Amino acid sequence: MTITFLKCSDSLYKQRIKSACELYRQNKIVGKLCPALCDEKTVQYKICTNHLGGKISVLVNCDGVCSPGKTIDAVLKSSLSAYLGIMEQNLPELADSLPIHTLEDLRTRVSEKVNRALGTNDIYQGDVIQRVFHKDYHSYITSFGIKAFIVSVWSLVQQEEYLITKLFQHSSFFPKIYQSCGPFYLLESAPPGPILDPSVNPLIPETSTWKERVKVAIKLLDTVRVLDSGFNQTLHMCDIKGENFGFNSDGELKPIDPDDLLPDATLLKRYEMKAPCRRDKDCDILECLGICQEGVCLKQRKNNNLQGVCNMILKWGNSKIDLGVLRYPPSSIKKPLAVIIKKCIRPSITDFKPDRVLENKLRQLLLSSV
Repeated sequence: MTITFLKCSDSLYKQRIKSACELYRQNKIVGKLCPALCDEKTVQYKICTNHLGGKISVLVNCDGVCSPGKTIDAVLKSSLSAYLGIMEQNLPELADSLPIHTLEDLRTRVSEKVNRALGTNDIYQGDVIQRVFHKDYHSYITSFGIKAFIVSVWSLVQQEEYLITKLFQHSSFFPKIYQSCGPFYLLESAPPGPILDPSVNPLIPETSTWKERVKVAIKLLDTVRVLDSGFNQTLHMCDIKGENFGFNSDGELKPIDPDDLLPDATLLKRYEMKAPCRRDKDCDILECLGICQEGVCLKQRKNNNLQGVCNMILKWGNSKIDLGVLRYPPSSIKKPLAVIIKKCIRPSITDFKPDRVLENKLRQLLLSSV
């Protein structure tokens, strides 16, 4: 849940978008989003949505750009490092400062980024730049030049959240990425809402019903199954919070902060790269718990996505700052539900795999209560 402090600044974010648009007008950055954002004003600022930190996140009105003939909410994003990496350079030498000077250089470096993100040698046979940018990218090179193109593509693929979301655009599980402009990209809006991200203010009463919270819990359990077996390798949630998920306009649950959503091969490599350890905790990667054996972190996650969701999102406590999705259960199921959640959280000492029998019991108990 979110404790609001160090709120983002609308005036600062508006200035950052304006500065990016100035670069676009100077032919320094490119992207299909640039005209809509900077000239046509069909993508208009509404409000910043994050806290001061490593990201820029803005809710915008998207008029006909995201959905033809419709005005819908969308989210404009960039990592702060990608934005500043462009804005704080000496602009005339901006592209020259990158270790990439030709389209072939860019293709090689982007392939390396993709392989690192997936943790394995990618078997994709097509043009990797089309995969992470646009199919018609040659038109940008013709109109703006190779330097502006390189700067724009490279600023995007350095952002882990953009890259993992873009690589899995074939799956409806991830938010849609509509368009980009330099380091900024526009994606589907999926706000968490008060069930996943409740207020910690004790004066604000609970507004959701138990039936509504059960519906969200079931969707989270469905999400765990998708992450475990819906792709060619398990995707591990290593930063598990309710507010890292949200619902799009069709009520579909989406990961909205997937920086630390790691493919299995990537996670295992990160364990392998850990420094010598003395205890299991030394091997942890956020909520992806590790195992220390004879001073070395094993290439094995100690817990799993189901345990993480039970522990970090579903579990409830007795205080206003410990409001899991299954808060305030009916008295008729409170005790058996607490027992199942406790079992769900406990890591297995055998195969480390999710307990599907327990998951089904949890589903059945929740569904029987509404």
